[in-house]
Amino acid sequence: MQKQLQRQLSHAGNALRENPLAFVLGLALLLGVGVIAYWAVVPQRAPAWSGFYVESADGLHARTLWDWMGVLGMPLVLALGAWGWARANRRTRLQMAAAQQSQTALEDYLVRMTAFLAEKGLYQSQEQDELRTVARALTADVLRRLDGVRKGHVLHFLYESGLLKLEDPLITLHLVDLSQVEMPGSMLAGANLQGANLRDARLRGADLSATDLRGVCLYGADLRGAKLRESYLRSANLQDAVLTEANLSAAILRKANLTGADLQGAVLAEANLSRADLRGADLRYADLRGARLEGALLHDARLEGADLSLANLSNADFLGANLSRAKLEGANLSRAKLVQARLQGTIFHGAVMNEVDISSGDLRRANLNLANLRGARLNFANLDGASLRDGILGRAELSAATLRGADLRRANLSLANLRGANMSRANLEDAGLSGADLRGVNFRHSRGHGAVLRGAILGNADLRWSDLSMANLRWANLSDAKLRGADLSSADLTDAEVTREQLASAKSLYKVTMPDVARKSRRDSEELESPRPAPPAAVKPESSVELVSD
Repeated sequence: MQKQLQRQLSHAGNALRENPLAFVLGLALLLGVGVIAYWAVVPQRAPAWSGFYVESADGLHARTLWDWMGVLGMPLVLALGAWGWARANRRTRLQMAAAQQSQTALEDYLVRMTAFLAEKGLYQSQEQDELRTVARALTADVLRRLDGVRKGHVLHFLYESGLLKLEDPLITLHLVDLSQVEMPGSMLAGANLQGANLRDARLRGADLSATDLRGVCLYGADLRGAKLRESYLRSANLQDAVLTEANLSAAILRKANLTGADLQGAVLAEANLSRADLRGADLRYADLRGARLEGALLHDARLEGADLSLANLSNADFLGANLSRAKLEGANLSRAKLVQARLQGTIFHGAVMNEVDISSGDLRRANLNLANLRGARLNFANLDGASLRDGILGRAELSAATLRGADLRRANLSLANLRGANMSRANLEDAGLSGADLRGVNFRHSRGHGAVLRGAILGNADLRWSDLSMANLRWANLSDAKLRGADLSSADLTDAEVTREQLASAKSLYKVTMPDVARKSRRDSEELESPRPAPPAAVKPESSVELVSD
C-alpha cells in the first residue's frame, strides 16, 4: 500500500514538473467538484449566492430535482449540443485529412510507377530484378494506406498497364491488402489476382472471366451479377459472399469455402465444386447442370428449385439440406448422404443412387422413376405418393419406411428389406419382390396384380383387401399374414407357407394354384369322408400236386 502511494506521488511530481499549469488547473477542478458535492449534500452550509437552497414562506429549504432541472436543463442541452458538434467537426476534419493523405499517396505511386514503366524498363525486367521487387513492395505499401475507391484506381492501373498478366505477372498480389476495394462493373478478365485479400470487396457486375483467383479471400464480398466464367477459384474463401445471379459456369471451385454464401439464381453449369464447403449456402434456383460436386459438404444448404441434372454428386453430404422441387435427372448420387434431407417433389428421374443414404428423408411426391437405388438406405424415409416406376431397389433398406400411395409399378425390389414399412394403397403391379423381407408390412388396399413375390417373407404382413390377382407367391412365407378380403384369383401359391384358415378368409381364390400343404390337406379330408372299399374274399389254397415223371 505504501509503495503504491509512493508511485502515485511520484507520478504527481512528474506531472507538476512537466506541465505545472495543467497540474494546478486539475487540482483546482478537483477541489471545486468536492466543494460542490459537499454543498449539494448539506445545502445549509452553502453560501446564499451558491443557489443550493431557496427561500420561501416556510423558511429555507434545499432545491428539489425539479428545481435543478429547470436551472440546469437548458445549459446542459446546449453543452451537449456543442460537444456533439465539436466531435462531428473533428471527425470530418480527420476524414478530410486522411482523404488528402490517400490522394497524395495515390498520386505519388502513379508517378513513380509510370517512371518505372516508361524510363526504367519494368516491362523488360526479370523475375529476380531489383526493379520488379521495388515495384511490388511499393504497390503493397500504398494499398495498405488507401481507401476502397483509391484501391480500385490502383488495381485498374495495374490491369490496364498489363502488369497483372495471367502468366508471369510483373506485379503479384499474394496477401496484398485489397480489402473493401470498390470496382463495380470493372473489367478484370484474365487477370492474375492469386492469393489477394479481397475481403468485403465491392465487385458487383465485374467481369472476372478466366481470372486466376486461387486462394483469394473474398469473405463477404459483393459479387452480384459478376462474370466469373472459367475462373480459377481453387481453395478460395467465399464465405458469406453474395453471388446472386453470378455466372460461374465452368469455374474451378475445388476445395473452395462457400459456407453461408448467397448463390441464388447463380449459373454454375459444368463448374467443378468437388470437395467444396457449401454448408448453409443458398443455392435456390441455381443452375448446376453437369456440375461436379463429388465429396462436397452441403449441410443445411438450400437448393429448392435448383437444377442439378446430370451433376456428379457422388459421396456428397446433404445432411439436413432442402432440395424440394429440385431437378436431379440423370444425376450421379452414388454413396451420397441425404440423411434428414427435404426432398418433397424432387425429380430423380433416371438418377444413379446406388448405396445412397436417405434415412429419415422426406421424399413425399418425389419422382424416382427409372432411378437406380440398389443397396440404398431409406430406413424411416417418407415416400408417401412418390413415384418409383421401373426403379431398381434391389437389396435396398426400407425398414419402417412410409410408402402410402406410392407408385411402384414394375419396380425391382428383390431382396429388399421392407420390414415394418407402410405400403397401404401402394401400386405394386408387376413389381419384383422376390426374396424381399416384408414382415409386418402394411399392404392394406394395395394393388399387387401380377407382382412377383417368390420366396418373399410375409410373416405378420397385413394384406387385407389387397389385390394379389395373378401374383407369383411361390415359396413365399405367409405365416400369420392377414388375408381377409384379399383377391388371390389366379395367384400361384405353390409351396407357399399358408394355412387353410388364412386362405378361407380371402375374398377370392378363383383359379388359384394351391400350395402343396393345402392340396394334401384337401386330399386327406376327401379320403376320410369317402367310404373304404371292402377287402377281397379269402381264397382257399389248392392242394399241392406232386408231378412225377414217368
